[in-house]
Amino acid sequence: MLLNKTSNIAFKVSCLLLFIVAQKINAQKSESIPLEVFDSIKASFHQKPNLNFGIDSRSSFIGSTWSDILGAKFGVVFGKKFETGISGHLLNEEDSPVYKTYPVLTSANKIVDLQAQLQLFYMAPYAEYIFYNGKYWKLSVPVQLGFGESNFYYTYDFVQKVNNLHLVILCEPIFSAEYKFNAWFSLVGEVGLRFMLLNNPSVPQSMNSPTFSIGISLTYSQFIKRTFPDSKLAAWLNKI
Repeated sequence: MLLNKTSNIAFKVSCLLLFIVAQKINAQKSESIPLEVFDSIKASFHQKPNLNFGIDSRSSFIGSTWSDILGAKFGVVFGKKFETGISGHLLNEEDSPVYKTYPVLTSANKIVDLQAQLQLFYMAPYAEYIFYNGKYWKLSVPVQLGFGESNFYYTYDFVQKVNNLHLVILCEPIFSAEYKFNAWFSLVGEVGLRFMLLNNPSVPQSMNSPTFSIGISLTYSQFIKRTFPDSKLAAWLNKI
């Protein structure tokens, strides 16, 4: 009960935080912002792109259970203003146990109850607008739309059984703050929301949740060009 209340409070606080950030951005130049954002994104596509790779562990709730989502992303940054790419996410089952009981008929014709564990995986194309990009700090608003599956699985007599496999679709708006140590390595903190547009009906716990993460971002194209400037790969990266 306490964790469930904590989840609801954190969800409302995250909603409020994202709302305040949006209002602050909109208050800067009122109605001119949408046009300026569009123009800056459009102009960024005429600048030289950079490849970006990042990994993170995103904390959230599934029902009242504290759950970790492992993630990795690969994207292209245009003009330090706009990034797009794809990310992959996987529920960390060891740190995020969510179970459901299934009756199983044994070889001795007896019914036993087995605990099946929740699995979740999804891929998410994303777009990220970078509204501030200074020497050390970068502030941005990524939004991603995830498509994947969830199910409950158990192992019995060395055989794995997948139950209630179902499509899931989710949307995750995020506020991201990044501290840049150098041109290719950064520490990133994010707070966002997970909205389930289509959930697995066999999962009774709510999957809507605030999300929190701290991770690293590696712009490996810059890393390769600066560390191995005479390599063929660096020469190819300088051409694209």
